[in-house]
Amino acid sequence: MQAPKKLKNRSNKFSIKFPSYKKHILNKELPLLVLNDPTEKVVQLDFISMRGYGKDLTTFIAPQLLTATLDKSMYKNESCLSIIEKINHYGASLTVGCREYYIYLRLTTLSKHIKTLLPLVKSILSRPNFQNEVLEREKIKIAQQIDLDNVSTNQLASKKLFEILFGRKHPYGYNISHEDLQKASTEMLNSYFNKYCWKKGCLVLSGNISKETISDLDFNLNDLPTSAQSDVEHKIISHQKNSHSLNLKGAQTSIAMGMITININNPDYILLYITTVLLGGYFGSRLMQNLREKQGYTYNVFCHLNSFPENGVLKITTDVKQGYGKLVCCEIDKEIERLKNTLPSEEELNRLKNYLYGATLHTFDNIFSTASRLISLHLFNLSLKNDQLLLEALNNLKAEEIKEIANRYFKKPLYRVLVNE
Repeated sequence: MQAPKKLKNRSNKFSIKFPSYKKHILNKELPLLVLNDPTEKVVQLDFISMRGYGKDLTTFIAPQLLTATLDKSMYKNESCLSIIEKINHYGASLTVGCREYYIYLRLTTLSKHIKTLLPLVKSILSRPNFQNEVLEREKIKIAQQIDLDNVSTNQLASKKLFEILFGRKHPYGYNISHEDLQKASTEMLNSYFNKYCWKKGCLVLSGNISKETISDLDFNLNDLPTSAQSDVEHKIISHQKNSHSLNLKGAQTSIAMGMITININNPDYILLYITTVLLGGYFGSRLMQNLREKQGYTYNVFCHLNSFPENGVLKITTDVKQGYGKLVCCEIDKEIERLKNTLPSEEELNRLKNYLYGATLHTFDNIFSTASRLISLHLFNLSLKNDQLLLEALNNLKAEEIKEIANRYFKKPLYRVLVNE
């Protein structure tokens, strides 16, 4: 599979010839997306599953512990080697982890070893053998990470922002504690695994893929169990107070500002994404030009638009010298108001478009980055056509659209957290 080609038509509009892929269905319901490049020597297998949540708070905690221990469980009840040790024997790599709304597994190996390693993947996905001693070891590691996060000003700011946006009892606002870890057990992991894994899963296979590889995958994963457990709806309870401060010793103030907004499935998302990048999503953005280049308050400022299944979050983060936090928040508020009241210049729009054209092209640099993009879109039942819509929006972008979308979605002041002000 060659890298996508940048094309320009007579009207000087940017377009991309997107990479092609094939879709198969395993086990009558499990989607398999295949990106084949015969020139590659490596195969990458990604398995993504939606993360299940129940009424019990253990369903908030279990995925992090479950994914930390899955690859270290024993294969077929053997006591000699863990799955990860067997995979390392073949020079392959295995990553298992979770995010707010999904669990993922990634196996990367030479194509000649994929057939040998698939039974190990099946063991993880269908019948993990959780070990008490492994769990206890991972609990110590996670406890140490909690302690590190609690003395990191930017980590505290981001965690607190999600807590005040969603509420402490919402899956996205809940923060795992030492007390939670103490209660965790292999029984809890098995219960979560049986009830919630694997929900609405998807496989993406990329690299040097033969028909035999697809047949081997079908043979090993055609009876993969899937969860029929329904998620419990968790009500969002945003904090009534807009501004929050936390005290922590340090030489810098960390700022996290944000709001709950639309996700990638909303028709307005593309224009809001473009507006967000203009505000603070790249080096030429307004926040970067103001806070770094003009004022010298910070080295970096980031503006992200993240999607979740039910909604999205717009988040602005930066670190500044202690005592400048409130001043910087005021400057951020001013830039948002400027978006709502002042049309961007043609030069500013062209600079923004060129950046986003390049960033989009970079997304498809190789077959594996394309696979990552496919995964992120598939989680929302979207395809690469969504990126084509982005290019069309950029090609036809008008300054008035930026102003209109800013006024539509920046109606209220952003929530803000300042740590060590």
